[in-house]
Amino acid sequence: MFNGPDLSNDEKNRSSIPKDEKDLPSFPGLEPYKGPWGSGQILHLLKRTMFGSKKSDLDHFKKRTLQQTINELLNPVPQNASLPINDYDSISINIPYGTTWVDKPFVAEESAMRIDSFLRWSMGSFINQDTSIREKMHLFWHNHFANQNNVGYCDIVWKHYSLLRNDALGNFRELTRKIALDGHMLRFLNGAENTRLAPNENFARELQELFCIGKGPNAKFTEEDVKQAAKVLTGWKVDLIKGIVSFKEEDHDTTDKHFSSFYNNTIIYGRTGPDAGKEELNALLDMIFKNEETALFICRKLFRWFVYYKIDEQVELKVITPMAAILRKNDYNIQPVLEALLKSNHFYSAAVQGVQIKSPIDFCIGMQREFNVTYLSSDQFALNYSMWTLLIEYCSLMGQTYADPPSVSGWPAYYQVPDFNESWINTGLYPIRNEFSATMIDFGFNRLGHFFNADVIAFARSLSNPGDPDSLIAESLELLYRIDISAASKAELKKNTLLSGQLQDHYWTDAWNDYIADTENEVLKSVVENRLKNLYRFIVNSPEYQLV
Repeated sequence: MFNGPDLSNDEKNRSSIPKDEKDLPSFPGLEPYKGPWGSGQILHLLKRTMFGSKKSDLDHFKKRTLQQTINELLNPVPQNASLPINDYDSISINIPYGTTWVDKPFVAEESAMRIDSFLRWSMGSFINQDTSIREKMHLFWHNHFANQNNVGYCDIVWKHYSLLRNDALGNFRELTRKIALDGHMLRFLNGAENTRLAPNENFARELQELFCIGKGPNAKFTEEDVKQAAKVLTGWKVDLIKGIVSFKEEDHDTTDKHFSSFYNNTIIYGRTGPDAGKEELNALLDMIFKNEETALFICRKLFRWFVYYKIDEQVELKVITPMAAILRKNDYNIQPVLEALLKSNHFYSAAVQGVQIKSPIDFCIGMQREFNVTYLSSDQFALNYSMWTLLIEYCSLMGQTYADPPSVSGWPAYYQVPDFNESWINTGLYPIRNEFSATMIDFGFNRLGHFFNADVIAFARSLSNPGDPDSLIAESLELLYRIDISAASKAELKKNTLLSGQLQDHYWTDAWNDYIADTENEVLKSVVENRLKNLYRFIVNSPEYQLV
């Protein structure tokens, strides 16, 4: 089920794909989509831009045109005012239990616990997302500017991920500038240790190789360019306790920095004074963002994130190149290029629907949202945070630990040739997914005496005609699958679940109607609930549910 089209190579050898390759698709390009706008197209868009899609999401956007839907997805409402709280120490004298620690004085012995609190809160933010692309873009930038949470200082961790969320749909160049002066990144890639007497090249290298230019055949920056960029970036310091970044003029290299022909032999003249660091950083970014490879590189990453990992010659020509032109025309503002991609013929072509394997976060969070798992009011935060801890643990077991990708390159599913997102699934990881999803359906997870579970009866009742087994299955599959299954498979699924092996539809219809007539009757409830659990357990444990 997970064997899709043959994988293409990455940017290093993309040009080596033979022109007569049999599986080279003739996909439509970036021209606006003019086809049908119905449930299938809406769900494809929502599942790629959000974590899962609830029926209420579908119903909401059915009332809107494609353009109205894109406008809402790309223009998030102001964020929820909730902040990470002290859920870790009920007798803390520093932060009262249940109140936020954000912007409170740093306490060394609580820092690691505050970071854990932030991670749990992040799972809740993913689940409680609004109808926008913001949370998916937050995770995109986290993977792009990959960073790990092992620095041990909660304030810089909180500021870093807040930056990624707040600027998720802003200007790529401005976000890169902020990342260069971000305390968490300065700590992680040794930027705070980079001085004129002891230059450190880590961030200067990744700025070009991983963040802006890439490693493709046309990314011809040199080792000397890395050294010169490192000199530009000297002098920055971070107060790890307060999370404050400052410039130390005496540690800055004031010599002129000479770059290669790849950067048009640019010279960044050495500056002095308290603003020297910012001025030279701006000059460095101006140079990097004038290079055409920067726009192409980030557009390829956006394409792989939202569309498909395979970039062949036609995709490069018809999708990536015009995306990059839009990005440059709009001074590297992200929204216009996302709008063009998400409205394009290519995005809605059949060849790129249902071809991605869900990441663990998309799988776990998406299931919470699609089955409308009920979380509790803020006064019962301990229960919610406990469940969010479990989500972190399961995602980690499945191969994706939020705030802790395996390297500065991010998660291999988004760059590693030849597997790409197929690395999310193997004989060891797939059973963990099934364990999680089956437990959500069958029992739920007991957290401090409260069960968080998928309410299968509530899910069925939200459908248009749950008493009709064919309608119930068809509508459920439409909401939960992104590829269709045969009529014979649906008939077999109906027989083995809703009909409990019987052949007549009334065997389900009668049971459902009897329950609806007397919802307080536990015997009648048990009958329909068990059959629905059989149905939805099969659906969420199937290979098809892993695809988006």
